[in-house]
Amino acid sequence: MNGPMRILIDLQAAQTEFLQSGPNSTAVVLAKRLLQQAVGHECRFILDERNSRDVHAWKDLLAPDANDCEFRLFCTPEQDPSGGRTVSRGVYTDFIESNRPDLLISLGHADKNNHQILKPLDQYALSCATLSLGSEEDLPAILSWLNDATAGAGKSGGAPAIDLMQCLADEFRRLPTSDEAIRNVAKAMAYNRRPEKRQLLLDVSVLAIADAKSGIQRVGRSIFNELLSSPPVNHTVRAIRFSDGYYHYADAFTAKAGHVLHTGSDEPVDFYQGDIYLSLDLNMHIVPEVEAIYRDMGNKGVELFFIVYDVLPIQHPEWWPAEISPMYRAWLESLARHASGLCCISAAVAQDVSTWMEQHPPQRVRPGPGVYSFHLGADVQNSLPTMGLPDSAEETLDAIQNSHSFLMVSTIEPRKGHRQTLDAFELLWNQGLDLKLVIAGRRGWLVDSLLQRINEHPENGKRLLWLEGISDEYLEKIYAASTCLIAASEGEGFGLPLIEAAQHRLPILARSLPVFKEVAGEHAHYFEGLSPQALAHAIQEWLALYLNNRHPQSTHLPWLNWKQSTQQLLDAIEHSTGQILSQEPPQSEMVHEGQTS
Repeated sequence: MNGPMRILIDLQAAQTEFLQSGPNSTAVVLAKRLLQQAVGHECRFILDERNSRDVHAWKDLLAPDANDCEFRLFCTPEQDPSGGRTVSRGVYTDFIESNRPDLLISLGHADKNNHQILKPLDQYALSCATLSLGSEEDLPAILSWLNDATAGAGKSGGAPAIDLMQCLADEFRRLPTSDEAIRNVAKAMAYNRRPEKRQLLLDVSVLAIADAKSGIQRVGRSIFNELLSSPPVNHTVRAIRFSDGYYHYADAFTAKAGHVLHTGSDEPVDFYQGDIYLSLDLNMHIVPEVEAIYRDMGNKGVELFFIVYDVLPIQHPEWWPAEISPMYRAWLESLARHASGLCCISAAVAQDVSTWMEQHPPQRVRPGPGVYSFHLGADVQNSLPTMGLPDSAEETLDAIQNSHSFLMVSTIEPRKGHRQTLDAFELLWNQGLDLKLVIAGRRGWLVDSLLQRINEHPENGKRLLWLEGISDEYLEKIYAASTCLIAASEGEGFGLPLIEAAQHRLPILARSLPVFKEVAGEHAHYFEGLSPQALAHAIQEWLALYLNNRHPQSTHLPWLNWKQSTQQLLDAIEHSTGQILSQEPPQSEMVHEGQTS
């Protein structure tokens, strides 16, 4: 950039100090010195319209230095849900962007409830510097930092670095610097001066403690593995976890998963403006502890994204323990207040989330959050699969393969349809049909009587097989040995077993849910009804088609691998943030100089 630098000076936080101290306030002294040192550069001031009379007073105080300066009134702050006053982030950002300064300076002491909300401005070739001055003790450290920021603005914008701060630093050099001021400056530097690459931060707080091998955690593992193996070219991918009241880098967890990219010792996370936070798991249990952190991250320009697997605990609280529905509602309400985007695992879930937010508008000063959808991947080899086979595996697999075996893959919980399915098979067994029911899944909640019934069933270990907590390796072999997948769940966010079944050319008998039809389309046979008789009839109907080779084939069911799924997720985040998030190929796929592809 040739010519003068455009400097935008935000006086909103200084107005209260100005009303109390008048011409002797630190902000006035600073503003005058800024103008004296910025001769030849274009300066504009921002003032709160609630105190519009201040414009003339400021002009009088800063004259004759401000003769050529422009004063702009800004919108009245809106009420923040937390109870404090806050500037509307969206309107404020639009105002800054429309003025397109090379340097933004905020003068004055900011109250803890009066957040100065700064969007990451570097994509506009801006350097963002913030002064929060409570007394002249704060000036030396802050001015030293601001001097660096000024030089940075010159580098990023192409203009010569102006010696705007040196005179101020010299003038206040004799004043002591408080420890609190230094801490505040360090935090400001973290938010306003990022490394060369932005961070893509993957929240693995639940996975890092224990992998319950649930469907949600299989998704989290897969996306984690894909992003660490093939990160976006313009971002540094780091796993993070919440503990002891703060987020820490999860380098130990990352190394355990085979990705040794950093050598840190799980140090506290430095969040920078423009970073992207992505929650991979369902971490609703930590909402009371992390909501203030979400608010602070969002106010400082970190983009917050959450994967939403479904809204079933709100739609059907009877399917979960009593405490889950209120906890889930609090989690979703928190996301609606603070998230930049909610990334849903199907269009059906996205519709449910959008409907819920229309019925429960979030209390926030910025429009949003955006609601997006993507589909899950299904290549188990790229999901950090669990390994291991029991001693009885060969015998069990033979038994499954040598009969008409119907497979259910899910945690045993009320909504999954196990009770209806077992009732239906008892009807079929009583009619003399020799069929096997194979249940692969860990024990869940509110099903004690059902589990007792399975364990004490006369067909248990014969035509009724419950394979609890098995590895991904074993599950792959069971898919290959089975005759048909039964997806009897009464509510789902996606239905990953349908795709896993299709990978093994395993036919599918599924409940007629919108999300199952979204995933499987014409490649599955569907049934309706909650009675055992309805499902028993559907099984017999499917068997008749199967024995005549007229059943729907799953062979051509379209599905994504985890690389494609992850890129769909990144595309949604890219659409929301404007940041380029194309992935680079894994190291094994890269062509090095001197090699041929």
